[in-house]
Amino acid sequence: MKESDGLGIDNDGRLYWNGKPVEIIGRRVDLTRGQSIFAVVVAIFTIVGSIGAAAQGWAAYHDWACRNKQPALLSCPSN
Repeated sequence: MKESDGLGIDNDGRLYWNGKPVEIIGRRVDLTRGQSIFAVVVAIFTIVGSIGAAAQGWAAYHDWACRNKQPALLSCPSN
């Protein structure tokens, strides 16, 4: 924390450290075959999970709407 006063930004938004410009080098991320497969599997499970969460939210709203006589997208079951 003592050296945080060496950090600065100029009017154009460039980052400086102790008066010298900080060079940010862009690096390409190379994944191994196993890492790529794992990333795809995680992405698929994330999509499946989000679809399931959306379905659960819709079902909860529909149930709430029917119980409270609010507008629902589908017809409510008769009691």
